[in-house]
Amino acid sequence: MIYQLDSIERWIQKDIAPEALLNDFSEAKLGEYIDFVSKEKERIASYFREKTINGESPGPLGGLVEAHQVGFNAIIETITQYKKSTEVELPQSVLSFYTRVSQFLEGMLSFLQQHLAEYFNEEFPISAMNATHSKADLRKHLEVLQVIGEHPEIDKQLFRMITRPFREFVDEDKFISYRELAYLKELMVALKRIVDDQPDDIINEVHLTLLELNFNYPRYVLYYNYWLDTKLAEISGRPQRLDKLSAYMNAIEQVRFKPGYILIPGLPSVTDQLLISIKNTYRYLLEKDQQVSHSVLNQIGSREKTKDAKIKLAVSVPVLALFLKSLIKAGIITNENKAEVFRGVVENFTTLKSDSISYDSLKGKYNKTPPSAHVHLKKTLVKIMESIRSI
Repeated sequence: MIYQLDSIERWIQKDIAPEALLNDFSEAKLGEYIDFVSKEKERIASYFREKTINGESPGPLGGLVEAHQVGFNAIIETITQYKKSTEVELPQSVLSFYTRVSQFLEGMLSFLQQHLAEYFNEEFPISAMNATHSKADLRKHLEVLQVIGEHPEIDKQLFRMITRPFREFVDEDKFISYRELAYLKELMVALKRIVDDQPDDIINEVHLTLLELNFNYPRYVLYYNYWLDTKLAEISGRPQRLDKLSAYMNAIEQVRFKPGYILIPGLPSVTDQLLISIKNTYRYLLEKDQQVSHSVLNQIGSREKTKDAKIKLAVSVPVLALFLKSLIKAGIITNENKAEVFRGVVENFTTLKSDSISYDSLKGKYNKTPPSAHVHLKKTLVKIMESIRSI
């Protein structure tokens, strides 16, 4: 497999650098260059389509996709620096030309992300152009969220925590990854839904939204604990407090994260952090009154196991989706509701590329399986048959 950006990188560095472009400047020349980059875009897309159809092995293809992510980002950054150049004054037509070239290149990154999702590295930083557009979009939506911040029942500290990730990106020139950007967009959609719905218990809706999106920011966990303490302080009897804590534990344990979303991947989930604190409070109250008998005491031990411990699979999501389709068609999986099957897989399995499987991704690959998945699944089934023979 061959790196495909050599020619376009030379063209960027040699032919369309500001000095070179102005030395041979004409509208016709800019038109020729747009044709060139358009053809390059289609050539590169065709190359990756061919590699996918031919069933290239996941390892080398994944490395090639990541190399092109880096390459496209570097090229777009170069063009961004051209537009900011102070050495020469660039006419508007040239600035517009640079923008169009960046759009073609950004389109190629979108192509890789959409059509080779299992190989696209979501932890890589987004491009400069993507960052500019995303910041403008999120800055506009942040104004809408002020409705939440101005609500009399919403604590200002809580609102600052909710909007902190947005403001770090929008106002502080922070580099973020594709995964982080997807998280911010999903969080914004969920918070705007609260603004539109205007629920009676807005505090509860905000907390539920943050739990479902695994907003595992440690300061939020600390804030939630303080908030819960104020709720307990309103209850006079210790048995009633234990009942309330039990209810909160049960509610939190029932939370199902939106697949694929977590604020800080390196930290425990928000529910794990909260449950540790609530269980400690529960034990403290029990120790204060040894005569209090409560059914939850017997449950605490069973709740100590790691939440969301999952089975790790050495296959990609498309291969897994095709395997599920085969099992359903063969009558081995008998669930009538496919959504139940998808949820079961999402909640209990991971793949080589990710610690979580997206429900939407699994469903999408099930409905439209890429040709390469058939090749990989056949190889996997051959390995399984060989293993069976040796047993």
